[in-house]
Amino acid sequence: MNLKKYLIISVALITSYFCALLLNKSVFIANTPKIRPEIALNFKKDLIALIKKPVVEPAEKLKNIPFVMLNKGVYAKSDGSMSYTLIKDNEVEWIVYKFKIKGKQITIKVPKGQTPPPMDMLEKLE
Repeated sequence: MNLKKYLIISVALITSYFCALLLNKSVFIANTPKIRPEIALNFKKDLIALIKKPVVEPAEKLKNIPFVMLNKGVYAKSDGSMSYTLIKDNEVEWIVYKFKIKGKQITIKVPKGQTPPPMDMLEKLE
C-alpha cells in the first residue's frame, strides 16, 4: 500500500514539474508574474512543440558554429532555428543612469551610444 502512495506522489510531482515548465514559457511574460494576453494561442503552440520536438541541448547544436561580434563585448551565433548571445560584461562600455521612481532609486546600465528605456516603461516595471 505504501509503495502505491509513493508512486502516485512521484508521478504527481513529475507531472507538475513539466506543467510548470510549460506554463512558465507560454503563460507568463519573460519570467514575470504578468500573464500573456494571447495565452491560449501560445499554450497550444508550446504544447505541440513540446510533444513533437525532441530535447536538444543548444550548446551541443551550436557547438561548432563560431561567434560573430555584433558590437564591442557582444557576440552571437545562430543556425537559423536557434541562436545564442554572449555578452562579455567587462568588454562593454557602460553608461550608468540613475532614476528615482516612486521614491526608489533605480540604477540602469546601458551600453555606450544607446539611450536608456523611456520613463513610462521603467514605471511599469515597478
